[in-house]
Amino acid sequence: MGVDAEDLAPLSWIRRGTNLWAHTLEDWPAERWKEGGHWRVVAVGFRAFDLGGDGPPRPTNDLLGWLGGAVPRRVDLSADRWVRLLEGRTLPDPGDDGLVALGWRGVALARGFRRDGVLRHEVPKGRLRWLRTVMEGLVEGEGAA
Repeated sequence: MGVDAEDLAPLSWIRRGTNLWAHTLEDWPAERWKEGGHWRVVAVGFRAFDLGGDGPPRPTNDLLGWLGGAVPRRVDLSADRWVRLLEGRTLPDPGDDGLVALGWRGVALARGFRRDGVLRHEVPKGRLRWLRTVMEGLVEGEGAA
């Protein structure tokens, strides 16, 4: 998605199943942790890439949010366009097909996909309601101004 390697340099990586997790720890968080003991590390940091599927690794919404403005393959949307998209409607958007970051005022917030000039979101259900509520509030705030 056009991100420079230097923007990912602060991160270290752990693979767990079909996911790649990112973290910024310098040392292991538990000094007494021993392989095969009672501790089982499930994850550390945040899920950054989904490695499953047939295509290339897919960046997660968490990684795109962490990168913020460093994602150049981004479509910045107004609050009302965000609301329409999060309501399940598609948006006309000419450009190259494929993954894009969906942004707000120059900062990536979520992952989207563009195909045949149509933009769709890939916001997980757990975040969709929250993000829609925020964007609806921004639309109402703009109307009150």
